[in-house]
Amino acid sequence: MQSQLFYALVFQTLIPAILLHFPVSVMFGFVLASHGLGIYSCIISITISLYPAIDPLPNFFIISPYRKAAFRCFKRNRQLSEVNQVPPNSKNVVEPANTPAV
Repeated sequence: MQSQLFYALVFQTLIPAILLHFPVSVMFGFVLASHGLGIYSCIISITISLYPAIDPLPNFFIISPYRKAAFRCFKRNRQLSEVNQVPPNSKNVVEPANTPAV
């Protein structure tokens, strides 16, 4: 369990370095060298917005109790959605009642 926590911590350290620190450092380097990134500066906004979504994922994939719980929920939700689906050719179609014209 400790090795799983260690690897999860390593990945959670690498994710901000790759998504936040590296792109911003490159941008600052270009600014200090009096060069602009132009349209490529939007990549920094994209990586910053991806960070909160990607940061917790190593925990779900590396730590086995979290992984088992996530897959159990996924399987349960998938089974529930399959049970609740109505086949397209079903005869359970409710037709509107005949109402007299006014």
